[in-house]
Amino acid sequence: MVGGIIANAVNMESTMKPIRTLVLLADDGKARFLENAGIDKGVQQIEVLEAASPAGYADMPGRSQAGADTARHGLARPTGEEGAARDVFADAVLDKAGALWAGGDFQRLVMAAPPKMLGVLRSKLSPPLDDALVGDLDKDLTNLPEAELPGQFADVVAF
Repeated sequence: MVGGIIANAVNMESTMKPIRTLVLLADDGKARFLENAGIDKGVQQIEVLEAASPAGYADMPGRSQAGADTARHGLARPTGEEGAARDVFADAVLDKAGALWAGGDFQRLVMAAPPKMLGVLRSKLSPPLDDALVGDLDKDLTNLPEAELPGQFADVVAF
């Protein structure tokens, strides 16, 4: 009887549709989109997105003179250039991820990015990507070879 149960389990496993995962790796200037087609299939790169060159702004805001006296005040920048550029790039990354999600047959999403970028991506994630997110890592994996990526996600998801 045990042999019949094992044979049925093997048959069910072979007829089950593999879970496809969209893998998003990003930093402040580069994003890689990869896919995993099931357990022990590894990951294959789909696309790479690079940030546009930043605009050339002054490194610090100017100063102002407050009236007729000699006092001069520095102007505070509401957000730094780096943060503003990160926000813009995160929007482009999530737009591309949304397009890939809509055009693919993915069931789940995992992502990895340095802490600041990961925070921005998490805050801007919207359905259906937000609903599909099963885990993320606060690491910069954008330059890691494909063969090493499954091991990095071992605590989050099985590839």
